[in-house]
Amino acid sequence: MRPTFGADVLRYIDAPINSAIPAIVREVTEAITRWEPRVTVVSISAMPVLGEDTQAGAHLDVAVTWRLKLTALGPGASPFAPAQSIVIAIATP
Repeated sequence: MRPTFGADVLRYIDAPINSAIPAIVREVTEAITRWEPRVTVVSISAMPVLGEDTQAGAHLDVAVTWRLKLTALGPGASPFAPAQSIVIAIATP
């Protein structure tokens, strides 16, 4: 029941890939910054998946790297905290 929750990446489904990728990176960055205050975003990148089993560019892999803000020394992103990352596959419906 929260229509603004998450990242609105599906609105770029028919956009040209050259303009969709920066917009998706921006959407994901804004969503993480807004909805996950416990982390600091280190980097976000999106790359089209080029494979034989899918249509070229029909899927994106979005890689997110972050650091936890709360460390053993208290709040605040520590430069010594290990960066963590995840790759999320976004497929067209």
